[in-house]
Amino acid sequence: MPLIITDEQDQIVTAIPDVNNYLVKDERVPRFIIPENAEIPLVVEEAIEQYNQSLTTNELDDYKELKPLHFSNGGGVYKAVRKGSSSATILKEARPFAGLDINGRDAIAHQEQEVRALIALEGTGCAPKLIRTFTVWEHQYAELEYVEAQSLSSWRNERFPFNAVGLGDDAKLAYKEMAFALSKQIVRAVEIIHSKGVVIGDIHPGNILVKPDGNVVFIDFEDLRDQTSCDKATFNALSFSAPEGCGALEGDWYSVSRVLASLFDSRYVHATLSPAYWQVLLENVRRNFGEEVSRYIDYIAERSGSASGKGVELTPDNPPRPIQLTPANSTKAFLDLSLTRNRIAEGILSARHCIPGTIFPGNIKIFEDTWGSLNVTSGASGVLWALKRSGYAPPKEDVQWLADTTLAAMRSVGHDLGLFNGLAGIAGFLTEGGANDHAQIIWANLAPNAARLKSINLSKGLAGVGISMLSLGLHDNTEAYVSMARRVSDLIVGRADPRDHSVVAPTSVNKPGLLAGWSGVSLLWTALAKVSDNPSEYYQLALAAIRRDLAQCRIDRDGALGVWDAEKNRNLPYLGWGTAGIVYALSALCAANPEARNQIEDNVIKGAIRACSSELYLMPGLYRGRTGIIAALIALQEIGFDNSSLIEEHVKLLSDSAFEVDGNLHFAGDYLLRLSDDYGTGGAGVLCTLSCMETSPWNILPVVDASKLFCGNVNLKVERR
Repeated sequence: MPLIITDEQDQIVTAIPDVNNYLVKDERVPRFIIPENAEIPLVVEEAIEQYNQSLTTNELDDYKELKPLHFSNGGGVYKAVRKGSSSATILKEARPFAGLDINGRDAIAHQEQEVRALIALEGTGCAPKLIRTFTVWEHQYAELEYVEAQSLSSWRNERFPFNAVGLGDDAKLAYKEMAFALSKQIVRAVEIIHSKGVVIGDIHPGNILVKPDGNVVFIDFEDLRDQTSCDKATFNALSFSAPEGCGALEGDWYSVSRVLASLFDSRYVHATLSPAYWQVLLENVRRNFGEEVSRYIDYIAERSGSASGKGVELTPDNPPRPIQLTPANSTKAFLDLSLTRNRIAEGILSARHCIPGTIFPGNIKIFEDTWGSLNVTSGASGVLWALKRSGYAPPKEDVQWLADTTLAAMRSVGHDLGLFNGLAGIAGFLTEGGANDHAQIIWANLAPNAARLKSINLSKGLAGVGISMLSLGLHDNTEAYVSMARRVSDLIVGRADPRDHSVVAPTSVNKPGLLAGWSGVSLLWTALAKVSDNPSEYYQLALAAIRRDLAQCRIDRDGALGVWDAEKNRNLPYLGWGTAGIVYALSALCAANPEARNQIEDNVIKGAIRACSSELYLMPGLYRGRTGIIAALIALQEIGFDNSSLIEEHVKLLSDSAFEVDGNLHFAGDYLLRLSDDYGTGGAGVLCTLSCMETSPWNILPVVDASKLFCGNVNLKVERR
């Protein structure tokens, strides 16, 4: 059994002893590392010495700079600059017997194919120019022209016009003209490439570059098929790969049709789950951008040799419960909230036990560890809590299963203690759901172990555990748990006081928003203020925490305030990580302490509402989709911002992400690749949030009596026992 420790995020990682025999993280990186305290055997020392002596001057020494852009099992891709030059090139590495495809061919074979393709395409302008190839040791390298350009996906994200509900026709028309012209460029480039005898194979927006002059360049020509082949493509980008039976050329055209669709509607991915969605997508494109664009995309799809409604089914060959998905796409029906909630709830209940080992289908995280099938985010407790708070009785046998399975897991595996990922959230549901005896066992285990948490955030760390203890203390009228919550607060302040900007924030709050940002932590202080005789310090802490998150935001050219993700060059509006999570916490603070509203700049909430006003969010879920946006807008209404028409529009737009199965409603989870009924990504989160429209926005928080805990500026008291 491997040695393990928990990292700063309270994730279990493998460990090795350091020089003092303390366990430290075992760093797994793609290079040879000699552990600090390891005694190197003589035979290994001799082998290393022989290897170092065998190194000779080679072509890699020609470069003064090699910046890695991408790593894979098959080899790296580097931005290279030669000595004596300031011009960059691309260096692609291929390793033998690595990067095997479905037919067992390695990275060397794929690079050799790409070299042949680039030679054939020289002078067309549709592909980078090949500069040279060489071999160093066992690795082969191909040096290519560096193309100053951006990926098609980046081009689209920067320009797509649906950044506000009800955007005017002028913006749509301007985008249509640019994107339609680009679509024709893409099609023409593919025709030229095919005329040279080359199959592209791996066509998706990341492999198409758009130059500043508007011309397009394709990259990654590693497909080993000839043009007459009917074999499946070597590389299969989800949502872009052709169905079984398409020939090589037809497969390219199928992929191109999906690429063009992605320029005009991000929900093209739905056609992977439900091929019938393709016609819905074409209708959406026609409605937003006109008949000409819709017909052109359909014409390209027909060049694939298959009906445009066909798609790639991602279900197993023999699924335990075959289903037929039909796009819901009925905005009128979604305005009947009672009917919509009933259909979602019935859908959740109808899917029970369709996946072995868990009650409800959800995010792939269900299978990561034991707690994935039990916790709030992806497991049973989140779904059962959503049902209960929406007025539907959770099946008693499911509550019992959750209680029994949790106690069994506590005896056999390590504990995840967090509110959204572990025991705190599970115990909260069992308390509110009537399994109090089981819940008390969990609470008793949770309390003495909370201090060992390294993370301070709401999802996995101290803030979530603290707020769950506080809610239990108020529910049971028990001062002991309230005192524990105060001690948890003291622990957080001792590690990282948000008012002290000289202190580097822990990595557990490096994603501003509700789950892993300072804003989620602020909820603990907002709640503690309500049970304090001197709440001002807690309010100061809460406001300082929210300001720490706001400092990581940017206002874009459209006036939307987003959390800046520098790594991926994007502004994020979402609840879990994004603006919506910040304003949700801010609304809770201002509802409890109206004076805090005067300490927040007017453009903050204005920009946040703008960020929550986009017509298009790729995913429907609570943490990273439209449902979380709705939750934030509902919360803002608690402090005087009337968002009712905007909320209604978002509810209607949820229909574009819904699927019907036997008359019930289901939603696609993260990345739209599988149906999910879980809380964080699927139907349970949608159900709970729609119910909050008629109850309380705080009911999305998985703590006991959440609406009571954040009930405005009413002080709460407990008896001292």
